[in-house]
Amino acid sequence: MRAESKEETGMRNHKLTIRSFIALDIPDKVKNELSLLVSTLEKTGADVKWVKKENFHLTLKFLGQITEEQVNHVKRILEKISQKQRRFSFHLSGLGSFPDLRRPRVLWVGIDRGVEMLEVLTEKIESEIAQTGIKGENRLFSPHLTLGRVRSPRNLQKLVTCMEQVDFSSSEEIFPEHVSLYKSILSPKGSVYEVIAESQIPQDTS
Repeated sequence: MRAESKEETGMRNHKLTIRSFIALDIPDKVKNELSLLVSTLEKTGADVKWVKKENFHLTLKFLGQITEEQVNHVKRILEKISQKQRRFSFHLSGLGSFPDLRRPRVLWVGIDRGVEMLEVLTEKIESEIAQTGIKGENRLFSPHLTLGRVRSPRNLQKLVTCMEQVDFSSSEEIFPEHVSLYKSILSPKGSVYEVIAESQIPQDTS
């Protein structure tokens, strides 16, 4: 069997893709609050695949499968956008689901402050990413933080009732320090998220 040349190896590796998305990290204190919230909802016995505490984040743009070359393009884009981004904050409050609570599939925590700035940031990312040929998800940005995904109707009404009764509001504002590019690794035990690039948001508001 003929040995693979360095050029062929390089071409093959160049075509390898990773599942990725752009997101904002969540402080540990808020992750703890979200974890306690999930613990409350879990008691309903509903069949939901809950997001693990370490995986909580606010997704800005899902990119899907991208190549190493595209990863480098995205890194440069995030650096460019972050340098011009002024400091801002957002706040998590309220529970809901997609498409709605009558047919819950994706469970989430909403955002009651800072939505406009998140939308502006996402629009900048969408505009720049579109020029690279990366399509990703073609949907309107709806700011939310995912808690879990419903797998079956088991105890679903009990879960909905609990969500309607829980009055969740985070104890603090979130001031993002970085815009990050994540790699999503699928495994039998669930998704594992790894930051492969992050661009710092200037903290000087002057």
